[in-house]
Amino acid sequence: MKNNSSFTSLTIVLLIALSAGCAGNKPAHADRQKIPIETTQSNKMALQEEFVGIWKGRLSAGVQDLDMSLKVTPLDAYLDVPAQNLKDFKASSLSYERGLLVVEFASFGASMEARLGESDTLDATWKQGGRSFPLSLERVDVASLNGANESEGLKSGYEGLAVTFKSDQIGVELAGTLRLPEGQGPFPCLILISGSGPQDRDESIYGIRPFRDIAEALAAKGWASLRYDDRGVGESGGVFAGATSADFVRDALGAYRFALADPHIDPKRVGLCGHSEGGYIAPAAENALGGVYALVLLAAPGVSGYEILLDQSADILAAMGASPSDIAAAAAVNKSIYDMVLTPGALPSDAIRTTLSKAGVPENQLDAQIAALSDPWFMAFLKTDPATVVGKVKSPILALNGSKDLQVRADKNLLALKDAASKAEVPFQAELLEGLNHLFQAADTGLPEEYSRLTPRFSPEALDTIITWLLALPKP
Repeated sequence: MKNNSSFTSLTIVLLIALSAGCAGNKPAHADRQKIPIETTQSNKMALQEEFVGIWKGRLSAGVQDLDMSLKVTPLDAYLDVPAQNLKDFKASSLSYERGLLVVEFASFGASMEARLGESDTLDATWKQGGRSFPLSLERVDVASLNGANESEGLKSGYEGLAVTFKSDQIGVELAGTLRLPEGQGPFPCLILISGSGPQDRDESIYGIRPFRDIAEALAAKGWASLRYDDRGVGESGGVFAGATSADFVRDALGAYRFALADPHIDPKRVGLCGHSEGGYIAPAAENALGGVYALVLLAAPGVSGYEILLDQSADILAAMGASPSDIAAAAAVNKSIYDMVLTPGALPSDAIRTTLSKAGVPENQLDAQIAALSDPWFMAFLKTDPATVVGKVKSPILALNGSKDLQVRADKNLLALKDAASKAEVPFQAELLEGLNHLFQAADTGLPEEYSRLTPRFSPEALDTIITWLLALPKP
């Protein structure tokens, strides 16, 4: 979590990429920078009972407000910041003395000091980057934290078959859920492919479960679906760290081949559905397969990763009230650094460090920035070319995006996908859905910081659009 004094340093380099939930100014793969520091024995002391529990509040940190929650046990503490896709992040140390609780997060140079307030509250101070911010936290119960009003319309009984299957990459076995409709089958099936960052099979983030919503809606209309945990996540094997889009394409191929061979599934009617970065992986997998029954692209990129990140920064800064000059300054720094990342040869770490430092990034955050820039995923994502991939597809395409998506600029990317599909000469339908954000929630601003405060439900309008289009496809 970064608390910078200017819009420029706020969005330099470590941007949101294409995660299901926004990573804020933390990279989508920032779990790779988590430094596991064992709590020392001297700090493993039982806390006063009053501190133990789950606390939730909002941090006003310069130009942004961040919802956060802190789970405190007698021995450890865990931080959640939904707008930055940070969940169950273990504190490096936890101590209590003379009524003061001190929680430290060494990997991003932050700490929190808190005392008990009145009426089940904590009066706290968040410290990071040489600055301090007041923070008030209220005790909440587990149901409130995880979304007591989580996705509507889910059945309480059967929710699918637990399955495992092999990726096209040798040695990687994935786990997922095959959701079947009622009846005998065989059924048409849609493979659900997640966005960037480590995602579970539901694309879960704070009660929002986009893929589960989609799976249940499909089942109600006679379609099966297969959704799966990313490699190294949940029950799936393999290692997430170091994986790139090319690896995730291999995983999607394994999911497709599994569905094709399952006796419940009609092998002539298996499609691919990708959300965010998954909207690039799906057509890339289609290219490798030589065609599928259908492609559904949700908030999918139509332009390069390089361009996606620049637009993302500009759009989020604009929504936060940044001036045109601040937005231009951030873009100039990002372009300079992206160009250095893409220069053949070893990463010019010293030059990047100098550029970041001049732009206002605190010294204690530079190592994490450099580590993120050297991530194979980040370097590969900058070079992605969705238009070329979509230009080679042989399958009909439905592309949806929300008008308030600040992670993948809707009009620009839908138009790029339309142009690419035209070159491919395949049926193409695009829908710009008014008022929806990157997670297809009904949104106010579209800013990632509000995701956790909105109704945790995938838009019924979007679901209806997907199902109507699928049902209208000609049967082979």
